[in-house]
Amino acid sequence: MPPTESARENYYYNFFSIMTETTEKKEIVPTLRKMAVGECEVFPLSQARSIGSTIYGANLAVERANGYKWSAKTNIEKKTVTVTRTQ
Repeated sequence: MPPTESARENYYYNFFSIMTETTEKKEIVPTLRKMAVGECEVFPLSQARSIGSTIYGANLAVERANGYKWSAKTNIEKKTVTVTRTQ
């Protein structure tokens, strides 16, 4: 049985409400570069892909070669990505 119109509307409402910004966008690379070990920064969920490609991509290759490491955790309910510098 296909979903009713109201079920379809609820799906799209919930999907787009998850994607709504709760925190301001920030510049990723400069923010990560100046983080101290153990420091956390919170980014909006919409920047999750960019954060992942920045942490593991070429943008911070020099820093990673010098031993810097970051981890990222996504919180869907709060619509945020928290990045922690681990080394």
